[in-house]
Parts: sequence; C-alpha cells; structure tokens
Amino acid sequence: MREMDGKGGAGHSPAGYGKPTPRAALAMGPAGFYLVSPQSAGASMAAQYQMERDRGTKESCQQLAVLREKWPLAFPVKDQDVRPLAIGAVGEIAAAMGWSIPYTLGVLSTWKMAPVYCEAVLRDDQRIGLDGAPAAHGPTTQL
Repeated sequence: MREMDGKGGAGHSPAGYGKPTPRAALAMGPAGFYLVSPQSAGASMAAQYQMERDRGTKESCQQLAVLREKWPLAFPVKDQDVRPLAIGAVGEIAAAMGWSIPYTLGVLSTWKMAPVYCEAVLRDDQRIGLDGAPAAHGPTTQL
C-alpha cells in the first residue's frame, strides 16, 4: 500500500523533504481504492459507532413497533407486563434483525431508559428472553 500525502508521494511530509508523515490518513490500495490506515482507524471506528448508535436512537420509535410485532412478550404495550430483558438480548436482536450492535443499542436506549422499564429492573429478579420465557441466571453486565 502507498500512503498518500496530497502530493503523490508515498508517506512523505507535505514539504516533500522525504520525512514520513506521522499520521497518514489514507493509503492507496489495489486498483486505486483508498483505505483507512490503522493509525486513524480507531478514531473513525469510534465515530462510526457513535453515528450508528445515534441513528438507532433517532429511529427507535419506529423500530420499537417492529420489535413489538416480532417479540410481543419482550416488548409489551401494557406497563404492568414490562419485564427486564435477558443479558445478551442486544446481540440476539442485532443478529435476528440484521442490525449492528451500536444501532441496536440506540434503538433499545429509549426502551431501557423509560421509567416503566427501569422500575421493572428494580422490581423483578427474573429477566426474560425475547420469547418471554424466564432467562437463565448469568452475569449481571450487559452490552
């Protein structure tokens, strides 16, 4: 791969003195495709994660209706029927819906931050799976 410096050189400083650039953002891949260099990938991945999560939050009202249709026992309409979701439900939802984990977390953020869900977490010792069945006890952390 050839790092681009804006002057056609391979990873040299903008002044062209032959010194490598400390943070080349792009690399030239096969057939002229640009690739993100590993040095800037961390920042780009974090930004992409946040963008996906924000998009999920923005679309959460629409997607909650889809989740209710697919899993009515896990996402009930009546407040008294709300139960805490099983640990790992985020991964199951993402896989079943074809969503990314950050997008799924965004979609679920409004559901999980709703007072009725928070009360259910405090009230109920038993979490439920997406099918409404009691979940096996596991670790107390979640994605």
